[in-house]
Amino acid sequence: MFNCLHCGATISIKEKFNFRPDKQLTCANCSKKLKPFKLYYYAIFFVAPFATLFMNLYLEFNALISGGIAFAFCMLLFVCQPTQKA
Repeated sequence: MFNCLHCGATISIKEKFNFRPDKQLTCANCSKKLKPFKLYYYAIFFVAPFATLFMNLYLEFNALISGGIAFAFCMLLFVCQPTQKA
């Protein structure tokens, strides 16, 4: 998940935070392109509201706590998304 698919070099979390759906990541060792799965990127827009709603209604958290937990979960989902060969 945090390795280049071409050469196996590690990819730092800082580089993974720079992912955009239209922008590809370049490996430092082999200079080949990697791109993220767009499904994970767009799933954040659906995961955050439903997670916040679930924590507000069923777990009875307040809005600030549930929003913070949903944001942290979405950032974890965004950073840990797999890459594919470009």
